[in-house]
Amino acid sequence: MDLQHDLEVCGEAGDGLEGVEKALALSPDLVLLDLSMPVMNGLQAAREIHRLRPNVRILMYTTFCNSHVEREALAMGASAVVSKSESAESLCVSIRGLLQTAG
Repeated sequence: MDLQHDLEVCGEAGDGLEGVEKALALSPDLVLLDLSMPVMNGLQAAREIHRLRPNVRILMYTTFCNSHVEREALAMGASAVVSKSESAESLCVSIRGLLQTAG
């Protein structure tokens, strides 16, 4: 996303627990989570972020994209799920769409 001038990365995390901590500390508009992360997986992190910051949009980014994973991610507080097999531009379109609907 280095070439996406309208999007700014405000933080990065190495695992799900750190992702929750960064979401609390940085108050981003959107959090991009991988489903498979050490310490705390993306579903657990999404649940915690949604509980602590319900207005933050959460985008789950995963290799394991299927209807079961999508339902579970949405139930945990994710706003959308994007497969890693999608293009980088598709990911950016999803991010922009979620940011436009944030309120």
